[in-house]
Amino acid sequence: MSNRFRYDALQDREAIVAYLESLTEGIRQGHIEISHKGETLVLSPQGLIDFIFEAKVSEDERKLAIKLRWKECPQEGQNTQDPLVLKPGKRANDV
Repeated sequence: MSNRFRYDALQDREAIVAYLESLTEGIRQGHIEISHKGETLVLSPQGLIDFIFEAKVSEDERKLAIKLRWKECPQEGQNTQDPLVLKPGKRANDV
């Protein structure tokens, strides 16, 4: 089992949605198993999770990055930031 994993590939939206749904369920259950080409990484998110969300628009490219980080020993306490508002929007050419 590896302690580092990276996957980079072009996918259609339906495939991305399926990955995000699996990730969501894994976070909900507290167990995420990631594998590709014989490499496997198991993560067990618990307690407070640091949620980093970045979106960027440049002239010809759009970028959306989501990063989750947590300690192996769960932290107790309250959320420390104002909540992020994230909802589906209209496409630019639908306006």
